[in-house]
Amino acid sequence: MMILFVLANAAAGLFLAWDTWRLLPVRPGRGRQALLLVLMAVFLSASMTTTVAYSVMVYYAALLLAVQLVWRLVKKNWHAPWLAALVCLLLAGGMTIWGMVHYDQRVATHYTLETEKDASGRLVFLSDLHYPTGMTSQKLTKLVKQLEKEHPDAYILGGDIVDEYTTAPQAREAFKILGQLDRTAPVFYVPGNHDDQEEGILPPVYTAQELDDMIESAGIRILRDDTVTVGDFELSGRDDYRQHKKDRKAADGLVTDTEKYDVVIDHQPVQSEKVREAGADLMLSGHTHNGQLWPFGYLIHLHPKMDMVSGIRQEDGFTQITSDGIGGWGFAARTAGNSEYVVVDVMPETDTDQAETD
Repeated sequence: MMILFVLANAAAGLFLAWDTWRLLPVRPGRGRQALLLVLMAVFLSASMTTTVAYSVMVYYAALLLAVQLVWRLVKKNWHAPWLAALVCLLLAGGMTIWGMVHYDQRVATHYTLETEKDASGRLVFLSDLHYPTGMTSQKLTKLVKQLEKEHPDAYILGGDIVDEYTTAPQAREAFKILGQLDRTAPVFYVPGNHDDQEEGILPPVYTAQELDDMIESAGIRILRDDTVTVGDFELSGRDDYRQHKKDRKAADGLVTDTEKYDVVIDHQPVQSEKVREAGADLMLSGHTHNGQLWPFGYLIHLHPKMDMVSGIRQEDGFTQITSDGIGGWGFAARTAGNSEYVVVDVMPETDTDQAETD
């Protein structure tokens, strides 16, 4: 999958270089040929690197192609096509700069859920950090202090805390800092599809066992097709769907104590109907980033396996929440959704009739 993604990006970069080149007012000759080679190198680099240049390229491509399409529809001649390309590039740069600022504005999204069960408490869910993308150890320490102020019953790290671009020392650093949350409440980790670096093209720089050792040595408990009871909650973490969908434990094998408030954590928002049928009260996921770059979030809606891209959905006593994630993959820019962590407060259902009588 990653190889196809890289090849598609490379092809898009080369096409965009050619499309830009033909709009520029340069006379035929070696200079024009050299310019094409320069543009190919620039756009190919932007398409292949994990920097904000990728965001600029994406928006530049979308704007330039849209302008050319409109020009063809209205059937008017281009007077200064290079000027249109320049304006598109400036707009793309402006959108990316805003995305960089927005990416760094991390917020808490609060949900209050009522239940018929005799259960109450608070959970904090954080996913898709992709450390160290847009994050330093100082920023992560500051985030941990912010999370400590929530005083939950448990912290849940919902996958993709690191990824294929993370070095072993950086991964160890991330989990060590996040492990400090256990001064306030126990910390649990559920696997994501990027954490063990199997999504990358290059060989992993640490093994799956080394990753587990980093996490556990930081005082964080791994929930991989495993269930634990914390206060009034039964927390069940599923193995990642993309890599282990054939051999991971079924949802009905995880939800065991229906007297508790049952929470299933699955990095990817898939198989929610099976989770509901298993008797769970709440499902927490991340993974989608809400597209990260607008309008990619709309494309995720077309994915046949994704049950919900972002936000909350409630039906027949079952709640599904998909977080936009606290960070992003590849580059520190976000023009879709928010860089968020989720705070879930659970409380007994209010008796409306009794409340009205009182």
